[in-house]
Amino acid sequence: MSIQIERGADDVNLSGIQFVFSKGGNSISEIVYNVPNQNQKKTYIFNLIGLGEPDLISIAPVFENNETGDVTATIDEVIPGDIDEEDPDIEIILPDVLDPDSPNYIGEDCVDEDGDKFNVTAGCGVVDCDDTDATINPEGTEDYNNGVDEDCDGGDNLIECGVLDDEGVTYVLDNDIPDAGGTCFTISTLNLVLDMNGHSITGDGTGGGIIYRAGYPNDITIMNGYIYNFNTGIGLDEVNKVTIEHMTIADNSEYGIFCINDCPFNAVFRHLNISNNEEYGIYSWESGVFYVFENLFVTGNRYAGIRIFSSINVTDSYFSDNDDDIVYGPYLLNVSTDSPGLLTQWYYKARVLDQNGNPVSGATVEAVNQHGDSDLILTTGGNGWTPVGIITENSFIVNVGIDYYSPYTITASKSGFTDATHTDVSINDNTLEDEFVLGS
Repeated sequence: MSIQIERGADDVNLSGIQFVFSKGGNSISEIVYNVPNQNQKKTYIFNLIGLGEPDLISIAPVFENNETGDVTATIDEVIPGDIDEEDPDIEIILPDVLDPDSPNYIGEDCVDEDGDKFNVTAGCGVVDCDDTDATINPEGTEDYNNGVDEDCDGGDNLIECGVLDDEGVTYVLDNDIPDAGGTCFTISTLNLVLDMNGHSITGDGTGGGIIYRAGYPNDITIMNGYIYNFNTGIGLDEVNKVTIEHMTIADNSEYGIFCINDCPFNAVFRHLNISNNEEYGIYSWESGVFYVFENLFVTGNRYAGIRIFSSINVTDSYFSDNDDDIVYGPYLLNVSTDSPGLLTQWYYKARVLDQNGNPVSGATVEAVNQHGDSDLILTTGGNGWTPVGIITENSFIVNVGIDYYSPYTITASKSGFTDATHTDVSINDNTLEDEFVLGS
């Protein structure tokens, strides 16, 4: 569902907009903090997993003091159509709030330091976002992708693909990009927001829709748009904190979202439609620390909807027609699937030594689950290390339930040595540094 909000010349410190979607006594509430400036529009995208078509939407302002104002708009009997950024399902005009008695009213003194006839004081018309430069004001001419918000619409505007390299800037896409060849946007700086503003980018099956390569530390947000027909919709490399929300990522030749190295320590993915990607919907090659997934619709991905080896919370999400869905982490809430199943798995790697501390090559390391079945067999190399393997913690099968495979008994053995065994091994021991010492 797409909702376009148009804001008038109000006079409040509007810091957010609260959306409440209701149906049959159930509701979903969300506050978005990326609000339009005065006399501007912004489109928001919602995937209402578990709620279907809502009977009612109510919208209320959230002020700078975190107080929620009176409901400013309600829409009854909403029947959303296909998500379309050019033709939003709902268009809402927020009423002007010009009340001197409001606790959010600033005052009457007006200041215009740069002489552009726009001032920085609420209560004096449309507010200037930079009162030190007369070329920057709400009627300024935007110079695209230069890190400066000349027209005071909340960000540096984009009309074509390119490198986003201005730290701390909010970039706002002004139009669809239907014929991107190769990678469209490369993010090469820290602390950046890319607001696609309800628009889409479409590739030719190669490159990435949005690629991030900047290194630690960082805080990246990608929101409110559509990515189609690249090799990878969003590619992440060396990212510390990332939020991806209100996005549709579909029809890419390999991955919807792919992280290859040093994946997020703190990732929030919410209100995402990840569909019909040729390999994986969401794939993380290396373990991060914590992922939060909320309101995901993951369907039609060829190999798996999600394949991530990290701590993960998945709530209010739906999986359909993926070959498999593989996640690490014990927390699944209100998750449904008609894929073959959801697997919880973890990485494992071990080293085998003799009693003198020398590496033992050609040793076998075998993990046997609580049912007595062998789940993993690895062989050590010349340095005594096994390759990285994957162990299954549990599986969720539709109409069957959860089958737990842990705890495991893991044994290292080689002819001429006495076996070494570790017992009661589970996901909590997820390790790439297990060690066995064989007896003589």
